[in-house]
Amino acid sequence: MEKGKQHLISNCYLKAWCDPTAPDGQSYIWLHSVDSNERRRKSPKKSFTETDRYTIKSSSGGRNLRVEDTLADIEAKFVGIREQLERAHRISAEDRFMLCAFVAAMCSRTKPAGDQWTALFETIRAQASRDAKAHGSQLHSPRLDDAVRNAKAYIVGASLSVLTPMLFSMRAGIYYAENHGTFITSDNPCVWYDPDSFRRPPAHRTPALCYPNIKILLPLSPNSLLLFGRDKDYAGYRRGSEQFICEVNRLIRFNAHQHFVTRDGSTSNLWFEPRGLPADAWENTAEGKASKARAERDKRMQWEWWDSKLRERGKETIITH
Repeated sequence: MEKGKQHLISNCYLKAWCDPTAPDGQSYIWLHSVDSNERRRKSPKKSFTETDRYTIKSSSGGRNLRVEDTLADIEAKFVGIREQLERAHRISAEDRFMLCAFVAAMCSRTKPAGDQWTALFETIRAQASRDAKAHGSQLHSPRLDDAVRNAKAYIVGASLSVLTPMLFSMRAGIYYAENHGTFITSDNPCVWYDPDSFRRPPAHRTPALCYPNIKILLPLSPNSLLLFGRDKDYAGYRRGSEQFICEVNRLIRFNAHQHFVTRDGSTSNLWFEPRGLPADAWENTAEGKASKARAERDKRMQWEWWDSKLRERGKETIITH
């Protein structure tokens, strides 16, 4: 089958993490489970693959490879762009746009992203089917069936169209890890991070481009990291401190779905340290404390209501018998 095995994380990207001490004729990366209880070597070519992940399938079984072919074109150009960035060369606007496309694809081609959108469309179809049955009918929606069947491919296409120009409008910086360690990567390598999120209520803490301090990080190789942001202080080529690299690796490890990747098989305990809420978090403000008090009061009232109903039901049962 043509292009049946498709990479969730591209082979050309993972090759940068191949162990430089591997014997001649061997090429492998180190895969770690997110809890680091398991560690194994694996060829980047055989890592993070799935059959027909981005193939658009018709109801009759036809296979359309336009998304997979588009990803292949972007990946081929990314390799040369990464080489330029590793040498701190200035890249053209066209190359910068292609780099943004690569990042947009990395945000949407992962297993968590595709599975999430598939589950969403399945939920919509199930609800539509229930509504149809409630009105004495059967659901017949080829377009909705197509959305469920090909959600993993469509989300990549949508991300390339929408997210790429948004990233292009942001500032970008390259951080180097030379002499201070190495960056790791994962099966969900693109990290969206907002250092101000703890100042907002929990429902508004999901990182998004609407927030002024949003950061989007993607390790390009063990030696370099790409960072998008709106602050001019993050733009250009910079050296990452040991503390910066360790904190980035901690974020990447926490953002991993099932596995993270290292070049030499080593890990750091600092990557597994959770961070508590700081003193100026929303929960510690007057608004946050008042909201917590209301939530506890509402919960108590709800339990009291259910308790009264159960008591009434118990009395009715006793009277009946």
